[in-house]
Amino acid sequence: MTVIRDDVLNEISDGRLKVFVIWEPILPKDGTEAADDSASLLKDEWRAEQFWDPLAESGKLLKKLLELGIPNPAWDIYMLYPPGVKWSDVTPKPVFWMHQMTFKSGGEDQRRYESLRLDTAKLRAEIERRLK
Repeated sequence: MTVIRDDVLNEISDGRLKVFVIWEPILPKDGTEAADDSASLLKDEWRAEQFWDPLAESGKLLKKLLELGIPNPAWDIYMLYPPGVKWSDVTPKPVFWMHQMTFKSGGEDQRRYESLRLDTAKLRAEIERRLK
């Protein structure tokens, strides 16, 4: 989250940009204490709302939505939505997304999604383009 804060949020001051962060347990050490520590990275970011998902339900939904063939819930995904999109019983598809996940080397997901590996300059440019 530090690179998102430093390379994206600190570089885009537009108040129309809203950030929703969902912390979920992926690693064995992940829990409320680790989530609180991570959430402190954005404590001064007024555009951010943060949530704790103890069962990683959001990661399971996103894994399905993005058609990821990974065994565990999706994590470290950065998605863009246009203004006015509402989340309801059906999770909306993002208009753009990037990730920091690790896929099976040489596997289908690695081939499909390698071009979407997080590049903060590209993510920032995409956000700025959509804010115009």
